[in-house]
Amino acid sequence: INTTKDSFTFIDIKFEKNPSCEELDEECKKTMPELTASGVIIAKNDIKNNSYIATAAHVCNNPLILKAFEKRISIIFEVVDFYGNQYYGEPIFTHKFHDLCLIKIYDNKNFLEGAKISNKPPKYGEKIYSLAAPLSTFNKGLLPQFEGFYSGKLKIGGTESDLYTIPATFGSSGAPVFNEDGELIGMIHSVTKNFHQLSLSIPWEVLDELKDMIEY
Repeated sequence: INTTKDSFTFIDIKFEKNPSCEELDEECKKTMPELTASGVIIAKNDIKNNSYIATAAHVCNNPLILKAFEKRISIIFEVVDFYGNQYYGEPIFTHKFHDLCLIKIYDNKNFLEGAKISNKPPKYGEKIYSLAAPLSTFNKGLLPQFEGFYSGKLKIGGTESDLYTIPATFGSSGAPVFNEDGELIGMIHSVTKNFHQLSLSIPWEVLDELKDMIEY
């Protein structure tokens, strides 16, 4: 399971200036919002030197980002791997029904490794592992690991998610979930409302569909 760290990415979204500030608010302009998330490489093209990162759609569609676009403020999607290598990319796809976004990385120094998406869904009670950067807890060679169990499917507001017994908080969005074979079976997008030790994940079926959607 240790090799799964090679497909993890820390996403740090940086702004040219604070998009939440009013024009005459000088004190606000001295501050800068912190917007970070987790992500996982789900595809890599060695010939074209690009990769695709999956993270939560609410990361790519964060209100601060939308406000920055509206005010024409520059945004940088910086991506860092476990070894400290930095990359840059931009969102190219947001799922219509699920909390899923794809970021495409364009970089000549492409050392990233893609995760293998499992060919089969998780079974109830199956032990799972997750890698995440909660509250920006991430650095070169430092990456929190979690373990838990697959506990079935939960439907909220008409959208189905996989439920895992692993904790999550701000910064955990986009965290990959692996089975004991090191294969990708999910991606955390949120937690249950009153109990943050239960995480909600993109269903395995949605990740499986991505294999046919992505242009390698």
